[in-house]
Amino acid sequence: ARTPQESMELDRGGPHIIVKDLAYDDTRYVVDLAVAGCVNTMPEATMEAVFDHGSCKGDTITPSIAAAAATWQALEALGIDRIAVCDKLEADGVTSFISAWERLRDTVRSAMA
Repeated sequence: ARTPQESMELDRGGPHIIVKDLAYDDTRYVVDLAVAGCVNTMPEATMEAVFDHGSCKGDTITPSIAAAAATWQALEALGIDRIAVCDKLEADGVTSFISAWERLRDTVRSAMA
């Protein structure tokens, strides 16, 4: 597991998802989300961690679809708007990606100056 400092350093490296909760395994977002037709981009350190000690569990997504749908139905019954939630998550993710990309671009630009 990485220290908080190591996670911050990796996060500055470019647009990607890293494990923010250090209690999670450093391969979590790869081995738990591997499914046919999915493309997973990751930082080199994550790829090396998967090669070193990761164990892909197979398709963990498809068997969870019915449970996920039931969860959304329960949330909607409580008045939580699924579309609004997804739109917000998407907008926040795009904003975060753009910010990370711009930081990476500025770092490269400075290094080339």
